[in-house]
Amino acid sequence: METNFFQQIEALQPAKNSEWLIVIKNIEGQQIVSVLYKDESCGDNARKIIPPLTFNESPQRIDQCFFEDMHSAFSKTFGIFNNMEHYLKQQEKAQLESKMEKDKEKKTKLEKTPSEQLPVKTDREKKYENGLKLAADLEAQGKYQDAWMKVPDPADYPEHVEFLRKRREEISINFPPSLFS
Repeated sequence: METNFFQQIEALQPAKNSEWLIVIKNIEGQQIVSVLYKDESCGDNARKIIPPLTFNESPQRIDQCFFEDMHSAFSKTFGIFNNMEHYLKQQEKAQLESKMEKDKEKKTKLEKTPSEQLPVKTDREKKYENGLKLAADLEAQGKYQDAWMKVPDPADYPEHVEFLRKRREEISINFPPSLFS
């Protein structure tokens, strides 16, 4: 008895590192044949959810249709595996190109002159900083009441309320004693 079963399986096989798992179970004149194709070279985990091809027929009927049905079913499966692998490669390529773009952007930001890198301050921010500087200068000169007046009003800068109140308190400690206190 000579068959070409394994040659036909080899002819179906598109990938070199693929596996075939064939399970045959005999039940009362019927055979259940389950054929699972595995291609470990495909990195997508979705490959694991592709079900096996199952025949539940008499041995004579399976002999007649086995390779025809396998060829039609597994040609679609091979296409799915190839598409998954192609998709993963394109995804990696896109990720690399994206990383290259980010690196280019970082490089161009570093190449800018220092004046280009400084953020532009609003008039409100300038007024706040100038008030604090002037208050510090007046405090250094011993003009504590004038320094206290130059600290920006906490009501105008709600994001700095605690700091401004604390700063005014620090300066007011140095006020000369009052007759009314």
